[in-house]
Amino acid sequence: MSQPADACAVWMMPTEAAELPGPGGSPFPGPPRARTAETGAGSWFYHCEPTTRREKERRAEQLSEIPRSYKERILRDLDVSWVLPHLVYDGVFSLQECNQILSRDDSLERVDSFFLKLCSKGPKAFCAFCSHLEEFCPYLLTCFFLYLQEQTRRILQDVAAAEEKARVGTQPEPSSVLETEDRESLQLFN
Repeated sequence: MSQPADACAVWMMPTEAAELPGPGGSPFPGPPRARTAETGAGSWFYHCEPTTRREKERRAEQLSEIPRSYKERILRDLDVSWVLPHLVYDGVFSLQECNQILSRDDSLERVDSFFLKLCSKGPKAFCAFCSHLEEFCPYLLTCFFLYLQEQTRRILQDVAAAEEKARVGTQPEPSSVLETEDRESLQLFN
C-alpha cells in the first residue's frame, strides 16, 4: 500500500521512557508527550558563562540604569503574573518569592519588585527571563537590546575620545579606559 505524497512520520515517545523529575523532585503532571514539548530546544540565552559576584553587581547596576523611556514601556507592558510561573518552573524564583511579588497591590510595584529580585539572582536568571521574553514578548526584549546598544555606542565613544587624548599626550593609554567587563560586552555586539 502506498502512502500519499504529503504523509510524514511522527515520532512518539515510548510509554516506558524514563520519567524526568520536576521542580523539587516531584513528577511532572500530564502525559509524557506534553513533557517533551516543554523540554524542547533551549534558547541561546541559556548559554551564559559562570557568574561571579562582580558580574551580579554589574548586572544590577545595568538594570538600574535602563533609560526612562524603555523602563516606562517595560513597567507598563510587562505582565509579571504571566512570566513568574515560567521562572519558578525554571528554578529562578521560589514559590515564596513569587507570592511576595504577586502580593503587591499595584502592577508597577509588582514589576519593580520583580526586577529588584531578578537583579539579585545574577546573569543566568536574567538570561532565563530574556528567553521567555524572546518567546512571548519580543518587543520588550527589543527594549533591553536597544538599551544595551546605546550603552555600547557610549562606550565606543568614550574609547575614541580616550584614544584622541592619548595621541595628544594628555591622558594615559586608552586600554585603561575599558575595563575587562566593557570589553566583554563589546564582544557580544561584534
